[in-house]
Amino acid sequence: MSVRELIRYSNRLLRGRRAVTALICFMPVAAELFFRAVEACFYSILLYFGNIRPLGLFTGTEPLQTAITAGFTLLRWTVVAPLTYVSAHRLCEIAAEKSPLLTPLTDVLTGRSCVRRSLAALLWTKLISLATLVPAAFFGAAAYRLFTERSGTASGLFITLHAVTLTVISVFMWLSLRISLTAVPYLLVRCPEKNTLRATFSALRLMRGRKMVAVKLFLAYIPAMLGVVTVPYAIAGLRTAFALSIDIFIKEEEYREGTETDSRRRPSDNAPELPVRTEGRFKAAPDKA
Repeated sequence: MSVRELIRYSNRLLRGRRAVTALICFMPVAAELFFRAVEACFYSILLYFGNIRPLGLFTGTEPLQTAITAGFTLLRWTVVAPLTYVSAHRLCEIAAEKSPLLTPLTDVLTGRSCVRRSLAALLWTKLISLATLVPAAFFGAAAYRLFTERSGTASGLFITLHAVTLTVISVFMWLSLRISLTAVPYLLVRCPEKNTLRATFSALRLMRGRKMVAVKLFLAYIPAMLGVVTVPYAIAGLRTAFALSIDIFIKEEEYREGTETDSRRRPSDNAPELPVRTEGRFKAAPDKA
């Protein structure tokens, strides 16, 4: 299914409930913005009263600033992760066309596995993303050091260009991984029998060769995001189309695995009928006996 067909079909699924779905999809974004704004207000108060230096906000050398950052980060994750899971649950139900059987959001949010699975998945995605970002940071720092110290010589310029190239490649790999990890909340909903780590690696495997679909969907909804009022509706359309694509990807993988399993179990039509040797003599094949 092309991106245009995904958008057209998702718009049909959202017909009559776009406003409610937009509100549900915008809840994680609103919670993220709210905690970021409150955190910035705390920093402004600390700067006003002179408790920390302005440079300490960026260096992380101020213990008070570090404590505030850690506290707001944990609080933000605790709120945003379950809301992201809830919105993914509703979008998966819409993509599966279970309109008469939509689960109430309160039942999903108060479920035993909602907070636990969503927080664990968020931590795994953060750790994997951070581990992938380490090479980019290393090569970027090396490129900056080489540029400032050895850019005057031909050999130094050559090494600097290689470091910059490795930095660009590492950043591209990190972006590719981040795109794949966007499928984790939907796999948590679609595959409740999997633990969060398996669901995270399943998302990486599922999005292999399919990441351009997510990129094209995002580019298609950029014009709708330019207006402030239309941002929630654009997010709802984008996430619904992406949930629909995840549903299609899962079905494609199930069909491919089923086909491979059947092909291994099914005997070949043109397999040679070899006789079976028993006790020094040949006898006919079982189906010809």
